[in-house]
Amino acid sequence: MVYHKELVSPKSRVDYDAFDRCLFSETSLLEEWFLDQYFMERELVIGTEIEFFLLDKHYDPLPENLSFIDSVNQPFLIPEVGAAHLEINTSHFNLYGDCFSDLHKNMLDLWGHCLQEAKTRDYHIALIGTLPTATEKYHQLQFITNKPRYHLLNSCLNEQCKGQRMKIHIEGKETLSITPESLAINGLISAFQLHIQVGLSQSVQYYNVAQAIAGIVLAISANSPFLFGHYLWSDTRVASFDQAMTVPLFDRHRGFKCCVFGTNYLCNSFFELFDQNFQFFPRLLPEVFPDLSKELMFHVRRQNGVVYRWNRPVIDFNKELKPHLRIEHRGMPAGPTIIDMVANAAFFYGLLHYFAIQPVPITNLLSFNASRRNFFNAARLGLDAKFKWFADREINALKLLEELLPLAYKGLAALGISPADINLYLGIINKRIKCKVNGSQWQSGFIEKHGKDFYNMMMCYLENQYQERPVSEWKL
Repeated sequence: MVYHKELVSPKSRVDYDAFDRCLFSETSLLEEWFLDQYFMERELVIGTEIEFFLLDKHYDPLPENLSFIDSVNQPFLIPEVGAAHLEINTSHFNLYGDCFSDLHKNMLDLWGHCLQEAKTRDYHIALIGTLPTATEKYHQLQFITNKPRYHLLNSCLNEQCKGQRMKIHIEGKETLSITPESLAINGLISAFQLHIQVGLSQSVQYYNVAQAIAGIVLAISANSPFLFGHYLWSDTRVASFDQAMTVPLFDRHRGFKCCVFGTNYLCNSFFELFDQNFQFFPRLLPEVFPDLSKELMFHVRRQNGVVYRWNRPVIDFNKELKPHLRIEHRGMPAGPTIIDMVANAAFFYGLLHYFAIQPVPITNLLSFNASRRNFFNAARLGLDAKFKWFADREINALKLLEELLPLAYKGLAALGISPADINLYLGIINKRIKCKVNGSQWQSGFIEKHGKDFYNMMMCYLENQYQERPVSEWKL
């Protein structure tokens, strides 16, 4: 969700020491902003980022994203790190009334532009968490998007790793062990990222709730069981990204994660996370823009962009350059359909608001360690996961979803969401719970029934996806 265009200066250079000085100066100013309560207080506003894959007529990754973007020629479409990977930025909407049906229409409209161009070129485009048809060649350097930012990021990560990338080792239904040759590995995973703009006084409570509910939201939305031909986690995307963004430390068996769930709930303000960014995380994009005013927080935002929290704090600016705060929820995969994704969003925002307005903070009810464990359990096992919930109770995912769905209804009603939107989109979640299915379950069920023919699976998957049919209605 782009509110303020990223500034680009021709007078930039890569310099670790100078970047640190700029980052220190801006982080110090940012601390003053939080102490002075300088940020906007306003109504809740939402928007999304939709990542997807560009495929050829045989459903293989097609590394032509820049050419495709030029053909679509719309500002909402931007490249991602992999050359077959793109992102749609939707409009933003006040979290009120018919916002979800409005978001749905906006997503369909933007997606339709891309579908039309893909059809003209005899391409496919796919909303899916991991790309089952990708082979290991697609993590080679040649498959990085040809943009300076991505090559710089890949180069700096190599430098931090001293040329020795950490191995990705995922044990699930099957086992995968590879050593990625480049950051193009991250171009084989796609997310559906949710944003919510919050006021300063709301920010800590909403952020902590987003952490606490991340696991159960992932369980119902998981859509990434296969990577490089291996049947791995329910949401393998989480495992792959978690390990790909790890910098080795003292030996090859230890590493520093640039992709993190976190170390604890927030206590007082978002600033705690930006302080951590400065104090503890490697500089993966140490590009210095000396001509930019520190009030624009360019280096703070650049550093924050390479700390890959599953709930990321965001500082941005309105047209008058007044700063505001957002939460970027990064835990959900893309797909299976646009309507499924809007339903996932409604479920997330409903739960988020319900727990954020309760008199007892969720941090008093669920430990942070339980929240983090729940998230990775959901990534591994999806709807078969077990969770720790309030009062240290152990409960399976489907049972917890049945308990939480009515609370999501209440949360949306408290926001003033229209009953028609609530019933439509949470009704889709309800049907998924009753059918015990999500995108990951459908994919794995298809392969178990028809064998490991991922091309046949992708053909059937996209036939369903293009018809905008919720995954609970798909047949194997």
